[in-house]
Parts: sequence; C-alpha cells; structure tokens
Amino acid sequence: MTLTFQSRDQLRAADAYKASKDLEKNDLNRLPGLILGDGLLPTLAFVIEKSESQEGMKKAMDRVAQYLFKEDICKPPATGRRDSEGLLEYLLSQDSLTLQHVTSEVLAYLAYLKRFAKKGNDETS
Repeated sequence: MTLTFQSRDQLRAADAYKASKDLEKNDLNRLPGLILGDGLLPTLAFVIEKSESQEGMKKAMDRVAQYLFKEDICKPPATGRRDSEGLLEYLLSQDSLTLQHVTSEVLAYLAYLKRFAKKGNDETS
C-alpha cells in the first residue's frame, strides 16, 4: 500500500481548478488588491452587499469560503452557512492571528482561482 501526501498547494490547486469552471477573471482580478488594501473583513462585507456589480466577486468569495470550510481551515458558524457570509460570521468571532492565517490562505487560493478562471468571453487562460 502506497501512501501519497499532497502539499497544501496541491490541494488548493486541485480544488480551485474544479471551482473555477464558471468564474471569470474579471470577477477575480480586484479581490486580492481589495484584501491587501482594506483587509479581508471589509472585503467580505463589500462583496456581500446586494449589488449586481459585485455578483461575480461574491460567487468567487463563496467558492473560497467553501474551500476553507471543506479543508477545516475555518469552522462553520452556528448558523451553518458555508458561504462568504458564513466566513464573515466565523472571522468576526476569532482572534487576529486566525484572521491573519485565513487571509493568507484566501490570497493563496485566489491566486489559483485566477489562473484557472475563464477570460471574459469564454476563452480559457
């Protein structure tokens, strides 16, 4: 019996490859800058707002949240939500060290999502 271990990067890449199928690069391009400039919590609050212009970014952050919950990097809040709103709820109850760790995971995952996402007019990158 052969045991194979995958690095965190391999797990991120494999999951992002599957999750990126219906995402567009345009929706992902602004997210890392928003997170680095404003922080993860304000960025989550921004994409959760009900606006058509943020719909694609919200879908992308929902995918990120699903990955974080699936890999047990974050625990689902009491509401049981496993989307960007659930991620925001979880992070609001955590310490700053957890927020730093999750922020670095989010940025690493977004890098793979951007690589695998479609360009605006159904071309693959």
